Amino acid sequence: MRHLESLDLADNRISESENSVRFDGSKYPVLGSLVLRRNLLRTIPNGMFGAVKKLTHLDLSENPLEDLGAAEFSLLESLTHLNLDGCRQLTRLRQDDFKGLVQLTSLSIQNSGLSHIHRGTFVHLSHLEDLHLRNNRLGQSSDAMSKVISDVRSLIRKIYIAPLPG
Repeated sequence: MRHLESLDLADNRISESENSVRFDGSKYPVLGSLVLRRNLLRTIPNGMFGAVKKLTHLDLSENPLEDLGAAEFSLLESLTHLNLDGCRQLTRLRQDDFKGLVQLTSLSIQNSGLSHIHRGTFVHLSHLEDLHLRNNRLGQSSDAMSKVISDVRSLIRKIYIAPLPG
């Protein structure tokens, strides 16, 4: 498994109660893509991702996630793409849920159950280029929408656009 670069475990009924589901960096040193779509994950258990330093793409879509486990994401320092589409039990995002994802460029949480987003949830994502929040319940709370807009504005202020030559 030391040379495995991509692993697709979609539709395997994997749950957080299974202690055997651990992705340790020493066992998967070059793992770049991990697909856990349509399993039974309600939370991200401590130690699930270990220190998989090369992981750039993580797909947790269509899991009944209720909690993201911010501490687990902080170990994924190379992650650039995170897919949480269709996680209908995920109703809120906390301020530190994505704090450790300093390289994240694409975050998709579409067709989920989001209705509350804490202020500052996205401000740590200084490399974020694509944020997809389509078809959630954010409109039910004008406060949630204002927090998203505020976070996105703070990200935009960090972007430098070089003048065109000429």
